[in-house]
Amino acid sequence: MFRKLIIEIKNRIFLIVLTWSSVFLVGYQYKQILLFRMVKSNIAVTYLITTDVTEIFLTYFRLNQFLANYFLTIYFCYHFFLFFISGLYYVEYTFLKKVIRVYSVTLIFSILFAHFIGVSVIWSFFLEFQQTLSNQIFQIYFETKLDQFLAFYLSFFNLAIMTAFVFTFLIFFSIYINKNLLILKLYRKIFHFCLLIITILITPSDLFSFFVVSLILLIVFELSLLFNFLKI
Repeated sequence: MFRKLIIEIKNRIFLIVLTWSSVFLVGYQYKQILLFRMVKSNIAVTYLITTDVTEIFLTYFRLNQFLANYFLTIYFCYHFFLFFISGLYYVEYTFLKKVIRVYSVTLIFSILFAHFIGVSVIWSFFLEFQQTLSNQIFQIYFETKLDQFLAFYLSFFNLAIMTAFVFTFLIFFSIYINKNLLILKLYRKIFHFCLLIITILITPSDLFSFFVVSLILLIVFELSLLFNFLKI
C-alpha cells in the first residue's frame, strides 16, 4: 500500500514537471506571438524600447516562465484534488467542487477583463499625467521599456487572479453570513482582523493595493450584515 502511494506521488510529480516543461517550450516556440498579444492589449503603446542586449531574451524567458507557472498551478491543484478526493466526505467533495467552479468562472472573466480592458484603461489613465504636464508646464517624453511593460502587464494579470479569489471568497462568505449572522455580529472585530490578514496575503506588497482590497472587503462585510439584518 505504501509503495503504491509512493509510485503514485512519483508519477504525479513527473506529470507536473512534464507539464511545466512542455508549456514553457511551446510558449517559447511562439514567443513572438505571445509578446505581440501582450503589447496589443494596450492600444496606448505604439512602440517599446530596449537598453540591454539581453533584455529581449529575458523578456521572452520571463513571459514564458510566468505562463508555465500559471498552468503549473492549475495542473498541480488538479492533481492535488484527485489525490485527496478519496479521503473526502461527500459534503466536503461537493463544497470543493462548487468552490472550483465558481473560482474558474470568476478567474476567466477577470483575466479577459484585465487583458482586453483593464491594462489599456489603467495605462491611459497614467499617461494623462504626462499629457497634462506637457501641455501646461514643460515637455515630457515617455518611452516604454520592454521589461517594464512586461512587469506592469504581469502585475495586472496577478491582480486579476487575486480579484477572482476575492470574489469567490465573498460569494461563499455571503452564504456563510446567511447561516451564521448572530456569530458574525458578536465577533465582528475578529472578522475584521481576519479580513485584513487575508488582504495582506492576497495583495501585492504596496500600500495602495492593500488599502483598496481591504476597504472593499470591509464594506462588503458590513453591507452583508446590514442587508441580512434588514432582510433585503
